[in-house]
Amino acid sequence: MNTSVRIGIVGLGNIGRVHARAISRNEVPRMKLVAVCDCRSDHRDLFPEAQGFSRLEEMLAAKTVDAVLVATPHPSHVALGLQVLNAGMHLLVEKPLAVHVAEGRQLVDAAQHVSRCFAIMFNQRSDPMYQRLRTLVADGELGEIKRISWT
Repeated sequence: MNTSVRIGIVGLGNIGRVHARAISRNEVPRMKLVAVCDCRSDHRDLFPEAQGFSRLEEMLAAKTVDAVLVATPHPSHVALGLQVLNAGMHLLVEKPLAVHVAEGRQLVDAAQHVSRCFAIMFNQRSDPMYQRLRTLVADGELGEIKRISWT
């Protein structure tokens, strides 16, 4: 495959900038950062090679991207993800997918009815510490889990 996926990133906070920098530095094979979307112009200005937008609707209307990475605060993931899928673009959403299970299911259900790729970023899944924790829970070695607190 010689073609590149033209990606737009919505949300240029901490993780959005990490992804945008990696793509801009050609650290992601066959991917090209062509658009960024953030309400802050100083964030958009960090990536002059990409077309800047202040609103997702504007970026989608420009039709310059094949895929969108949603890296905004998580309460907005579902609404923005639905806009991306409805516009006919591929979608990658940062974790967590949603605040409530029902909202997450709404986005998953919508993705099953379009012919586009949809994925959620689970960048820690291969970390040995988390794999060991999963094994401890799955094997019941810790007993019945009643509550967790993540800090």
